[in-house]
Amino acid sequence: MKMIRWKKWLAAVCTVVIGVGCLTGCGGAADSSIANGNAGNGSSADGSIANGSAAGTSGSTAGNNSENSAEPSSGERHTAPDPSKMRGELTISCLYQNEFLERAATQFMKKYPNVKVDIHVYAEEDREDAVENYLTYLNTRIMTGEAEDIFDNAFLPVEKYKAMGVFENLAPYIAADGDINEENYFMNVLEADKDEKGAIYLLPYGARFKTVGFSDALLKECKEKDRELKKLEKISFPKAMDVARGLADETERPRTFLTQESEIAYMDNLVDSVLERFLDVAGKRADFTSGDYAALLESVKGLADHRYFQGDEEINFYEDEYYFASTLDFEIQNAFYNLARDGGVRRCLPLSNEAGVLSTSVNNCLMMNSRGKQKELAWEFLRYVLSAEAESLPSVWALPVNRQGFKNAVSRYYKFYSKGNPDAGVKEKDYYDLLKKWMDQVGDCHTMDYTITMLMDGENREFFAGKQSAEETAEKIQKKMEQYFDEQ
Repeated sequence: MKMIRWKKWLAAVCTVVIGVGCLTGCGGAADSSIANGNAGNGSSADGSIANGSAAGTSGSTAGNNSENSAEPSSGERHTAPDPSKMRGELTISCLYQNEFLERAATQFMKKYPNVKVDIHVYAEEDREDAVENYLTYLNTRIMTGEAEDIFDNAFLPVEKYKAMGVFENLAPYIAADGDINEENYFMNVLEADKDEKGAIYLLPYGARFKTVGFSDALLKECKEKDRELKKLEKISFPKAMDVARGLADETERPRTFLTQESEIAYMDNLVDSVLERFLDVAGKRADFTSGDYAALLESVKGLADHRYFQGDEEINFYEDEYYFASTLDFEIQNAFYNLARDGGVRRCLPLSNEAGVLSTSVNNCLMMNSRGKQKELAWEFLRYVLSAEAESLPSVWALPVNRQGFKNAVSRYYKFYSKGNPDAGVKEKDYYDLLKKWMDQVGDCHTMDYTITMLMDGENREFFAGKQSAEETAEKIQKKMEQYFDEQ
């Protein structure tokens, strides 16, 4: 496998696209080649879609694919393809290096020697202009029909690309395969992107979501809130912060803060949980000037003014006494410390939106190009990525959707945290059960456009820096959102 690392790509997009080569019938770039790698022992592939009838043709669009409209009979048992007959080149587009995909591609090529998988990595390092330049590059490739066969979702405008028909509808592929079922997969996560018409464009190979835990020391002083939290299975960010503020207000302990995050990060999390109040991406409507958004900004500023955030206060974390009423972290770590004897946090819960829906991040999702020329091969690779073999690779750092992969990954995470915390007293079964309980609650895929997030974040920072009022901030965001929708 050769990872093609694109140099910084600026104005001469057409020249560069021609230079790297367009996709041929084999789906490869002109300068692609293969290098062997080691990623463990490969054994069995999961195979291609039954009858190959979802292969599609070049120029088809997601949700309107003539090949896919005649769906294979659902529930058919998948038959692994003959390795000698699997051939061709497959290309994958990534903004940054993805070690898991690299390992999976290496394993896949070991199973199918006549298949080449080229991962096109656009940026070698995280730079301020990397996302913008990558999206400009990718948009040109998409519009000229030269985009890669598979997209690794990182900062992509998912809803925009869905509306453009960039992604293949994977629902028929999933329905056609009897091996992809509840027995083998967390189908609630695998189908988290399913829309009201039943279409699925994003394929999560792992779930990631934020969780919030509460100070063990402060909860011991407030039995009522402890009992209240014990009844919940998930919680919205505003509700969690109400609890945290109550804990901070009722204690006499020194240096007690609402959360370890800054007011800017707090605002980001708050807006993320209530964004539907202000934004309808599908309907291309924004409402930031009603006064509600400005009120949110002022409320967070009020918390900062009353020292609910650490701010510029210096703390010696080894000597000073201090407390965070709540701790935000991803599920893998928070679950362990929630169960630990002296983990410092209790009553950890997944963060949902206001409607109680828990969403997985899109950063562990793959999409198929609806105009790709190697759809059957692309689906075969996606199936392999979802297999227990691939999802058990040590490069996975998420909660795999494959149940056996999930079990193996959780065991690996448990050993990792237990090694660093030998006196934690956490049982592996309890750790597994808690993560599975959270995994079972996932019901959506968070697809907010990174550009929208950055537009709001930039103006919010200006407000908290004292450079503009809350009303001015809301008005600027409104104008930027209207311009964003006009350009779609």
